[in-house]
Amino acid sequence: MKIKKLLAVIAIVMCFAMMLTACGGNGDGDTSSTASTQSEAASKKPSQPSTIVNKYFDTDKWQNVPMISQELVNKGYGGGEACQQVLGLCLDDVDGMTGYFGTDVAGLYRTKDGGKTWALATVGFEAVGATGFAIDPVNVKRVLCVGANSAAQDLNGIHLSTDGGDTWTYVFKSHTYGYRDQRTQIAFDKSSYDKSKGYCTTVYWSREDNATAKKSQNDPNLYKSTDGGQTWTKLEGTKEYAGGDIAVNSKNGHVYCSNKKGVFVSQDGGKSFKKVLDKVITSMDCVLTKPGNIYCTTQAEGMFISTDGGKNWTELKGSGYPGNATHLRVSPANPNKMVMQDDWAAFGGAKGRNKTYYTEDGGQTWNQSTRHTEGHWTPANAAESRFAWHPTDENKVIVNWNAINMSTDGGKNFYWSNTGFSAICGTGNLTFNVNNPNLISISSQDYNGGFSTDGGKTWTYVPYGENSWGGFTYGSYCIDEQTTVVGLAASWTDPRYICVARNGGKDIERTKIQIKGKEVGMGYVGDENIVFMGEWRSTDKGTTWEDMSQGHGDGCTGVYFCDSKTGRLWGSGSNKYYVVYSDDKGVTWKKFGVVANGVSDIAVNTETGMLYVASGSLYVADTKAAEPKLKSTATGFGGIQGVEVDPNNQNVMYAATEGNGQSCYRSLDGGKTWTGLVRTKGDGRGEVTTNTRNVGTIAVNPKTSELFALTGCYGVWKHSAAPKA
Repeated sequence: MKIKKLLAVIAIVMCFAMMLTACGGNGDGDTSSTASTQSEAASKKPSQPSTIVNKYFDTDKWQNVPMISQELVNKGYGGGEACQQVLGLCLDDVDGMTGYFGTDVAGLYRTKDGGKTWALATVGFEAVGATGFAIDPVNVKRVLCVGANSAAQDLNGIHLSTDGGDTWTYVFKSHTYGYRDQRTQIAFDKSSYDKSKGYCTTVYWSREDNATAKKSQNDPNLYKSTDGGQTWTKLEGTKEYAGGDIAVNSKNGHVYCSNKKGVFVSQDGGKSFKKVLDKVITSMDCVLTKPGNIYCTTQAEGMFISTDGGKNWTELKGSGYPGNATHLRVSPANPNKMVMQDDWAAFGGAKGRNKTYYTEDGGQTWNQSTRHTEGHWTPANAAESRFAWHPTDENKVIVNWNAINMSTDGGKNFYWSNTGFSAICGTGNLTFNVNNPNLISISSQDYNGGFSTDGGKTWTYVPYGENSWGGFTYGSYCIDEQTTVVGLAASWTDPRYICVARNGGKDIERTKIQIKGKEVGMGYVGDENIVFMGEWRSTDKGTTWEDMSQGHGDGCTGVYFCDSKTGRLWGSGSNKYYVVYSDDKGVTWKKFGVVANGVSDIAVNTETGMLYVASGSLYVADTKAAEPKLKSTATGFGGIQGVEVDPNNQNVMYAATEGNGQSCYRSLDGGKTWTGLVRTKGDGRGEVTTNTRNVGTIAVNPKTSELFALTGCYGVWKHSAAPKA
């Protein structure tokens, strides 16, 4: 029973319209503090050394908790709310069973069943997002991709997997963006296959040309690898040919490049290039089954096709050809079948107008595809689309909007095929109802949020915001089976206001009560009428509210914990460095101690009375001592923003930390030693098929002892309970 807050946003720029890489602080209430307070907090030293140990169990497992309604479950859907922009969608060229896609800000996913289901596959992957996937056309275990984010980062270079996406290695460092980059930018040369090595040795990369990047960061050139992508060399003087799509003739190794300046061909391994088509190219595609064919789209003129490696071209603008054609993909099983996007947004048009088109006669006639939206828990929003054809089935093609969809009739109809891709952006705290452990709610940036009445098995979406596409909520609490409260904002950076949903989310009350404190909600054990949201307290299930931050002793700007045995409440004071408590149900508050970086979470061992406060580091106090004192304690890791004690096994503790790597730890001995639970490369664990990242706020299910984690853009996850000693 706990609470936590995902800090506001720092290195992020759009989950729906940008990204989320780190979770930062927003709404701390009164930030004033005396010099003595700051000095007191800064002077605290870790009281005892702690160590990181690899203590795993066979039962340890992360499991995705998709936002899915009971209605969708009854219809046979598997769940997966998507919510992030999909990049670089692809299927392998052998049997079409293995595939990948990246996201702008939420890692990368893999399928092993041809796109029916997906799973996060980020072990060893260091970037935040991913794009530019290329699978070796002979050895499907070998795959390359490029890091992505909403800002240029050193981690956005090339990553290589040689075990089919189980693990990744960062092989080429480059300070690039990759943001919303849908190009085919890496291409294997199938003609370079080395049987003794078991893979294609030659690979090319067309590095991005991003006009918004700083000159020192923007380096559009072609790069080449002759060892299957392990090492890379810049091909000097190739700036003119980079920044667009790239492909390689699978028979003779000729390199094809396209961009806004035209189409270029190299017949000598990238040493020299010749322009073969002088047009503004919006997309290019090649297929292994027709090595000499090059297919290109332009915005205004139409489609151009060459069947002899670029020597001669035929212009084709069939009936129904889209006015803003991009992302052309040709079926390798039947090149007369193609799909493409009519991309309004890419050419300065209205957002949300992306449509897909298909042809069955090689481009003579084009018709709009039908998108069937059933299966979505969140609104079925549009997005820039990318396609991937099955290598041998001319009728099977997958596409992304916000979710993955599949067609089995050559692109005429697309249906939801998104099981496993759960990437809702969590915000604020995550907590189970203190009186009914079956109740839990989430708030979300961009997609409103919702609640569950069965412990997270199924969820009800709530349209807190007035936008048809979603809304911005920060902090939540499920009051009862019909009532939830959140902090609602008009945008990422606008003020948060109390919003109460009743009648199962059908009736929404958007108040003018501004939340200036913490983005956390809480209840009171034994009285379901008492509710807290930030610095506000209600005694009538959210009908009326009173401010706890003023005129109540030391004041409170957020309640994080309610002791089930004593009824004591713990929270953050009006001075954000203060840890405060209340013994009268939140009417008055008293200072308990000081932390260095402000309170971001609190947990209590109700058996021993030990208090734990997350504040960058972990602070501990024995509340049963004659003169209890709050001191920082060493854990072996920093950036702690969440802390939780298992109420059923109170030697078991959890901590959530900032960052995109190892972001969740478990202790089996009351905080003396810790084990990282996020799967990392070389951590000594056996095969792990599921994994999460970027854990922001955590809560233990009081009934099952499972750990629930709300992440930044990676969705909701749960980890199996630790076995009792």
